[in-house]
Amino acid sequence: MNGQLDVDDWRLLAVCRGSDVNVFFPEAGQGDKVKQARAICATCPVTSECLELGMREGNEEHGIYGGKTGRERRNLRAERNRLARAQGR
Repeated sequence: MNGQLDVDDWRLLAVCRGSDVNVFFPEAGQGDKVKQARAICATCPVTSECLELGMREGNEEHGIYGGKTGRERRNLRAERNRLARAQGR
């Protein structure tokens, strides 16, 4: 193995594994669940892999991935696109 986790293997290390999935998909006005999800993510060793899953084009627009909300991921994706265009990619 090259030191990187397989796309499925990283999920085995996720701190949220076994948690109530509803915590990670809060409804509007459920800021307490967002805080709870972020607290779990803050202790997780695979937040970057999770965030990348949430960032993939066409992936879930809602929910908390890698400690980021859908809005935060959309903003991050837009920033990445701006940087790529500026670099001529």
